[in-house]
Amino acid sequence: MEYTVDGDKSLVVACPTLISIAERNMKDIVPLYYNMRKAPAELITKNSIYNGLKTAYTGGNIGMGSNNITKIWNSGNVNLDVIKLLCMENNFTIDYAKTLYKPVRPKSKKDMITDYTKLKTPHFFIYAKDKEKNKVESVNNSVVNRLEKIIPNTKISFTATGLGDFDYKMLMKNKKVELNENIIKKYKELDLKKHFMINSTYEEDEQNNVTYLYQEIVKSILDINNDVYYVTDVLVKYLYELKKSNFKTTLWECFGHIIVENLKTNVETSKTYCKTCGDLIIQVNNKSKYCEECAKEIEKGNHRIRQQQYIKRKMTK
Repeated sequence: MEYTVDGDKSLVVACPTLISIAERNMKDIVPLYYNMRKAPAELITKNSIYNGLKTAYTGGNIGMGSNNITKIWNSGNVNLDVIKLLCMENNFTIDYAKTLYKPVRPKSKKDMITDYTKLKTPHFFIYAKDKEKNKVESVNNSVVNRLEKIIPNTKISFTATGLGDFDYKMLMKNKKVELNENIIKKYKELDLKKHFMINSTYEEDEQNNVTYLYQEIVKSILDINNDVYYVTDVLVKYLYELKKSNFKTTLWECFGHIIVENLKTNVETSKTYCKTCGDLIIQVNNKSKYCEECAKEIEKGNHRIRQQQYIKRKMTK
């Protein structure tokens, strides 16, 4: 058994239910045994080092093998022999940087594996790998796919809630701010480096380290321009309009308090009162003059008027 310390975390539990389920599913499962070969020895030269690095980088991707194994487990026809072969291939791929050797599939094995791996990836890859619906299998009753029904979707639909379309400019103080390339460049640089900057050697200090990390990022960006409102506006415009990034953790961790302040101010100035009943409403655009209930009643009245006018026109012809 090989043990490596590469940043992975192991979950150790003593829950009787989980242990019994694990034992039930591990019944008759035994370790794989095969001859782990390697490439022939050769002299260490500049060319051999270069070729070794090049080969390792181009042939060390275990993603495809892992995804194929997932396809089989997700199917209604699990073949453990195929999974064993793919697991073996993945192990050769993991060690490829050291051994520079991978076995070639015999045609019979290749055909057998292809029969099982030509399926699409499981439905939960929509969430795990951002796959589109037409590129994954339909949802089935597998354990992971069932989580979709248990875990609620917290994504806010502004249209469905009657709030209109999301307007990122509500997060800004100056909605006409011009982009600043120096601020954007520094932000991108620090955002990419943040995973290497944090020191999480001790689990109990991890949260403090994260807080300190973002404080340092703020200081570095404000060294370019010390107007925190201007910096926030530039980054909001860049990430929400130009880049349209799905990942804005650094922005919100560093300048979230400024964004919330801007949002409160903009929402406050967007408040108005329904011209019919007087209830307080949020003015989503210049046409927002009535609350939802009054707007429906007014539309009903307008519809009746349009119908009456239509009937009159028909009768005068």
